[in-house]
Amino acid sequence: MLNAEPGLRLAGLRAAAARLRDETSWLVFNNHGNLWSHKLVLYPVHRLRHLGQARREGNYLSHREVLELAHAAGLRIERVLGCGLIGGRLARLMDFERVVEREARLAASLVSRFGANQMYVARRR
Repeated sequence: MLNAEPGLRLAGLRAAAARLRDETSWLVFNNHGNLWSHKLVLYPVHRLRHLGQARREGNYLSHREVLELAHAAGLRIERVLGCGLIGGRLARLMDFERVVEREARLAASLVSRFGANQMYVARRR
């Protein structure tokens, strides 16, 4: 969802929803720019670092915006799964197995809603 131009997000979601066979079919899509993730904490730092430079602002999509898009596309969200709680820079400092184990534990907890990546499972309404 996030990489689509804002004006095309709804059209893309509607097109994907139209391809669902029936009400038992699922559409799974993601938002990898969750506004309420660690990205929000770092946003002021990035803005200060690039002060005075012609730089495009970060691309974020809130949970509410995703829900509104899904509703407008004729979908209802059945489940939201969050991950991406360990940022890339921190993950590079850890060994792979440790990152996977911790990420899995965090994704299964209440803090998953703060993951940078949110996977939405939707069906037709």
